[in-house]
Amino acid sequence: MRAAEVLRPFLALFCTVLIGFVAIVVLQDMTGAATSGVVSSAQHAEGSLTITTPVSYRVFQRDTATDTATIEIKGTYAGTSAPIEASWNGGAYTVIDSVPRGGVYAGQLQDQPVGQGALTVRFVGEPATAVTVDMIGVGDIFVVAGQSNASGYGFSLQHYTPTAGITATLFGNDDTWKELTDPFDSAVGQVDYSSIDTSAYGSFVPLLATHIVMQERIPVAFIPAARSGTSIAQWQPGTPLYESMKRRIAIAGGVVRAVLWFQGESDAKDGTGYAAYSKQMNTMVDQLAADFPGTKVMVGQIGQTRYPTEHLEAIRQAQTDLWSSNANVLPGPVTKDIDLSDEGGDTLHFRSDADLAAFADRWWQQLQTQVYTKSSVVEPILAW
Repeated sequence: MRAAEVLRPFLALFCTVLIGFVAIVVLQDMTGAATSGVVSSAQHAEGSLTITTPVSYRVFQRDTATDTATIEIKGTYAGTSAPIEASWNGGAYTVIDSVPRGGVYAGQLQDQPVGQGALTVRFVGEPATAVTVDMIGVGDIFVVAGQSNASGYGFSLQHYTPTAGITATLFGNDDTWKELTDPFDSAVGQVDYSSIDTSAYGSFVPLLATHIVMQERIPVAFIPAARSGTSIAQWQPGTPLYESMKRRIAIAGGVVRAVLWFQGESDAKDGTGYAAYSKQMNTMVDQLAADFPGTKVMVGQIGQTRYPTEHLEAIRQAQTDLWSSNANVLPGPVTKDIDLSDEGGDTLHFRSDADLAAFADRWWQQLQTQVYTKSSVVEPILAW
């Protein structure tokens, strides 16, 4: 008994030391875990994110049934991998990539409404890591194709007027998204030489953009694809011009609201007949609809030219007949009553400010009736 009494204090001291040691180990583990969490957060905050796509002034074509679009987002990150979220135009943050790997991320913001604003990307819940790209839009995209009057041969550069902070944009010949300016078909820095036109200058496009933005209150973008002096034979599927237009539509997302087509003066000059022009137009239009399902071509009826009346009227009639005979065609502007010989005109091109304004007004009339309000009134129609 005496021996046990002697050992009892030592046993108590041993237990106390052992309990303290265990407590210290547990505390260290908890502190280490907490410290690890702080380091991880610091790594995120001190790391970096970039947005490689979309770029400023990019427009995504809306789904006309829902008035929404999916915004595709890609970029890079540095630092520790963590989930990445995005917000557009003041909307709620949504996780777009829960497990980014290898320094890159990709994702989508689905069902985004019509509008224009900033896109912000960040690590989830970490505002200090946010990066932003301005002027991203959900709206309508139009391709402008054909020959010189589609490219723009006006004496003066034209300008558009923004409305309610909404900006018109351009996917230019340099494959760059930017704010819309004339010459919208500029050859400066041109990447794809198939449609290069160094004489392009003032056009109807900025004036048309003003109408659309002002009335529809949506972002609108234009893609130049015209080439002066070209015949319909040069626009057949597989030709450089067709493939160039196809490439540009694909880069823009593969969906556009319509192709604005104004061409035929060269065919009137060359004497292309009604049947030949009709056949080749149908081939081009139908192939475009096959390559990009749902794509409509708004075909304008050419105006005054210096070429033989019989040949001119054959092309005009072929164009207007397409309006009712091909489901992939929309009626475009009629322009034969616009005088192209006054105000220094050359009887072929829309050159004066007044003529370009009239040309833009005719396009806007048809976009209103064929695209935006869906009623159809086209006058005058040539009877051949």
